Amino acid sequence: MPVKTMYRWGLMVGLLAALAAIAPAYAAAVPGQIEVPVADESEAARPPAVAKAISALMVRLTGRPDVVDLPVGEQIRAQASSYLQGFSYRQGPAARGQSDANNAEQTWLNTRFDASRLRDVLVRRGVKVWPERPPRLLVWVAIEGEAQRRFSDEQADAQLHRALREQASALGVQVLFPLLDLEDRQALRPADVAAGFAQPIQAASARYAPERILSVRINDLNAERVTGRWMLMSDETVLQRWRTANAALDVSVEQSAQRVVAQLRQDLAYLPDLFASGRLQIVVAG
Repeated sequence: MPVKTMYRWGLMVGLLAALAAIAPAYAAAVPGQIEVPVADESEAARPPAVAKAISALMVRLTGRPDVVDLPVGEQIRAQASSYLQGFSYRQGPAARGQSDANNAEQTWLNTRFDASRLRDVLVRRGVKVWPERPPRLLVWVAIEGEAQRRFSDEQADAQLHRALREQASALGVQVLFPLLDLEDRQALRPADVAAGFAQPIQAASARYAPERILSVRINDLNAERVTGRWMLMSDETVLQRWRTANAALDVSVEQSAQRVVAQLRQDLAYLPDLFASGRLQIVVAG
């Protein structure tokens, strides 16, 4: 693999890891608001943090980790302060994987960018973006233990739910989990999800009106390495099936999230007509 390609691939992987680490901070519904760790509150430390924040926002708007390496991405990063509408600092827990006994607290920079202007710049340069309402992905998870199959529980399986939300949110996709109320349980069984039966999963998902549906079967969440069977669907058809084998849970989720988002980008990302609101169409008949 050429050195330049290796560098870009390494940069993309590193960016994804950084995005996942701070995903809860910038997964909020406020357009253009991103929170990133910063060394301190000095003026010298702010510009690189602002560049990191606008990189995260570009990825969230497009679903493309490599957008930061495009010429338009590099230009936007270099001019990040011109998109900045406001910022503030706070002290809070360090991002997971970055704290230790001597550094449990982290300074965070909360930034607010002009997201509409940023979208327009990306679109004018031919970069497809998500619709203004983020794509919604409904996720059904069946866990296979030693003695039973069960639906995933948000409290008992917090690591899995958090990983799914964070990886998808970093790429601009909103993850929903079913309520698993009486209606859900009458419509669908864990065995249906574990076996990958598309029709009952699609029927049970209709009440949530998601853009896409993901069903997952995970073997033994307590193991260090897990095996997963994944199926991505629309409300009418199965789009992809794949398997992740003998991988750490976070790795399995990261690989699958990238695969899901690539498919969603192919189906849902677009180049909006920036001048549609100022155009009047007149039809003369007769």
